Amino acid sequence: MPKVYKALEMTARKKPEKPDFAVLMKGFLRKCILCGDRLFFTSAQAGKQATKLLSERLDNLEKKRGLLS
Repeated sequence: MPKVYKALEMTARKKPEKPDFAVLMKGFLRKCILCGDRLFFTSAQAGKQATKLLSERLDNLEKKRGLLS
């Protein structure tokens, strides 16, 4: 590629820096999509998709509500 850039009188672009995990989380998890309240990051869990984690969380909330009734 350097020869192509030189032939076209272009400068090679620098490789973009990858944002770290915390930056990505801050960008995506600012407020709850259900209630609009502020979210707080408490932990990370590797290997599970967000939909699976959300489903498990909602199941746990339903169980707690059933115990309180």
